[in-house]
Amino acid sequence: DMSACPTFRWHWLADGEELHPYPDDVNALIEKHYSQFRNQNGPDGFTTTPITRLVDGNPQTYYICFKRQTQTNKNTGYTREIKRMSVRPDTNTLISWEFFDQTGKWHPYDHLAQSRIEKAYHNYIDGAGSNTQTFQFPRRSETYLLNFTSRSQTNLSTRTSREIRRVVGAKIAETESVILEFPDGTGWQIQFFTMPANLISLQQRLSDIVQRAAGPNLSWIAPELSISKDNKSVILKVQGVAATITSVLVAQIQTNLHRKIGQSSSKIRYVGNEIQSSSENNPRLVQLLSSQPPLIGQTRDEILMWLAHRILWVAKCSIYGGFVRDWVINGESAHDIDVVLQSSDQAELDRVKLLLTDSITTLVGASSSSKRKGAANCLTFRGSWLPKRDIQVDLVDPNLARPSPLVDSDVGNLLVDAKTLSLMKKVDGAGGDLLPLAKCIKHCKKKQFIFFYNTQEDPAGCAQRVSKYLSRGWVCISPLPDAFLALPAISGHVSQLNPKLKYSKSWWALGPK
Repeated sequence: DMSACPTFRWHWLADGEELHPYPDDVNALIEKHYSQFRNQNGPDGFTTTPITRLVDGNPQTYYICFKRQTQTNKNTGYTREIKRMSVRPDTNTLISWEFFDQTGKWHPYDHLAQSRIEKAYHNYIDGAGSNTQTFQFPRRSETYLLNFTSRSQTNLSTRTSREIRRVVGAKIAETESVILEFPDGTGWQIQFFTMPANLISLQQRLSDIVQRAAGPNLSWIAPELSISKDNKSVILKVQGVAATITSVLVAQIQTNLHRKIGQSSSKIRYVGNEIQSSSENNPRLVQLLSSQPPLIGQTRDEILMWLAHRILWVAKCSIYGGFVRDWVINGESAHDIDVVLQSSDQAELDRVKLLLTDSITTLVGASSSSKRKGAANCLTFRGSWLPKRDIQVDLVDPNLARPSPLVDSDVGNLLVDAKTLSLMKKVDGAGGDLLPLAKCIKHCKKKQFIFFYNTQEDPAGCAQRVSKYLSRGWVCISPLPDAFLALPAISGHVSQLNPKLKYSKSWWALGPK
């Protein structure tokens, strides 16, 4: 029965950020195609039967893309986000306790405190506890008194009081799991990985990564780490923000395994309705961030992976830009690898050039050449890999002057960092608190971008950068001035402009100058 009560409900996101459910028959059709896609028995999208629009009552057909989680009107080309949510009881709603800080912003309490506050609150409303409760929070020495009646928090040392609130969020999807089997023949070495001190330290490391990805404005739930009952695998459970960076977390576990027992897991299973076929399951990112080096392969992508891993782990240089955005995150092709050097010194440039040239000519048998390309030193490698396209590595001065906020867009602000060995924002302040790492990744996967530069300072240069995104099928979701839209480089791509009012900001003023 196509109209039966569904287990999952698909929604589309209106301009005001409100989620609207699809009709039952359309929902069933989308869920049918999604199940086929998830099980690798169907394409990553399909065109719907005509759906009556709310705005004018006219029937329209839409292309549903599961990989990007979008719907596109086949007539107008307008694209909106879509979301799949489980239909479950209210007990599965996300609860977040937050406090109002001195800058006028709401902030969620530390994830370790959330469950304790919620338990105390339920004891109060059930008559089993007081309306006040004292707490000590992680990384804070002071004691705080929370009053559920007055909805306030008081620092018992300074007597400073702040407003608190309990936020009941949208229903959340089921927790997704990743199972990493321990390598064969490492039985006795496993004890070094499963020691409580190591697991606690690794758990905190994973939580810190999720917290950084969420930024100060997104609520988040800490990932859970455990050992299977048969002691043969480690299990990672994620949801929400943590699910968007699953591959980063898996890579951290792989590196810990490699360092503790000498091998990473070669058998990784992704369990859950979303993560099995989604881009959260990103083998390229896992391999790149894992300490165990990849084998030298025969294809161009295999050589790219080997070379990028060597840049990160041996040369100790970070990788950023289009390579991270297109090749690592979206699994597309890449012409070059953008590398930021450790310093501006000529000795640093010579060090990295020698290391990479010797490596690829000796181990891969490729020829090499070097030249200046704009502000970068470009290394070009030519080998027998297939397809036979050159591989370029652009070595960039870390102090290269750029317009504020030092990156052109949110999706260009992605960096695989050699120091933390994690995925992060290249310029932390770019985009402010409004665009944390998790949202940058989300936009990247949907091939949407927010342009940061001030178009009035260099209209021609900005138009060239924007048109480069648009010509590759990206959609600009930040409003652009009318005069800028009239420029020849932009006017031919009007259908790929989908401005959202909430992104109408002076982005160039929010980050470092």
